Amino acid sequence: MKRGYTSVNSSCTKYEWRISNLDLHLRASNTGLNSYLSSPPFSAVDADRVHTMMKKDHLLFDSVERTVLELSKKKLLENESKNIPNNSLTVGLELTIYESCNNSTEDFFVPSKRPMSEDYKTLYSSKIGSDVLINVDGQKFSAHKTILIARSVIFTSKFLMETDKEIKELELQDITPNNFEKLLEFIYTDEVRDLDIHAYDLLEAANKYLIQTLKDLCEESISRTLSETNVFKALRLADRLNSKSLLKCVMDFIYLNINDLIETQDYLKLENENPDLAFRLLKNSLILVGKDK
Repeated sequence: MKRGYTSVNSSCTKYEWRISNLDLHLRASNTGLNSYLSSPPFSAVDADRVHTMMKKDHLLFDSVERTVLELSKKKLLENESKNIPNNSLTVGLELTIYESCNNSTEDFFVPSKRPMSEDYKTLYSSKIGSDVLINVDGQKFSAHKTILIARSVIFTSKFLMETDKEIKELELQDITPNNFEKLLEFIYTDEVRDLDIHAYDLLEAANKYLIQTLKDLCEESISRTLSETNVFKALRLADRLNSKSLLKCVMDFIYLNINDLIETQDYLKLENENPDLAFRLLKNSLILVGKDK
């Protein structure tokens, strides 16, 4: 069986420092045999200067941590003819650099650029392998239990907790066929076509089936498309579903347009149908007026 192999590229660089008239540097340093070599171009006395010089190109490493080579008089003078011939000290470094490994078979294994979401869209369109029918007001939709269970705890409850029998068909009475079709589209694809048109109905559906990501998208869509003609509809919906983020957006919109909205038929209707909500709306507007002052 053929196997791939790994190739490693390496390059070698050599550095050299030469200090002439070494006896002058040795006399300039301390007299003790354990004192270290001191010179302007190769200072091993001042730790800060050593690190400054070595960090640029010539830092030495061992297997655990970086270290700086120390040269003492004692070490140099132990074998003077070998270490400092002709009154000159030469320090050399051979540095081998290993480049990133390249697998020789990488060209044969190209990662797929098709995201998983595309596979689920295909599954939604084809319904291949579907194992349950959802009956909504006489209209039946093919689906996959595992996907419904993964996306909604309500479906988890219906399929796994309410009965010991395997469910082949499930009837839903709390949603319209059109809204369920859009809900099912989102469950499979994480998208909804024409969301702005269906946001109000889908927000209720997402709330019933506890699909938070769809709720967030619907609330954002409604907030972004608020107008004088739909703001009180949005207010009622946000209040009924206890959607705090949407309710705040609606309240702020009404406050900014209070002079145009307070005399409309929609507001008068709100006062008659839900005086408590109308009172909270006016109270919030007064609070915001106070903050602006």
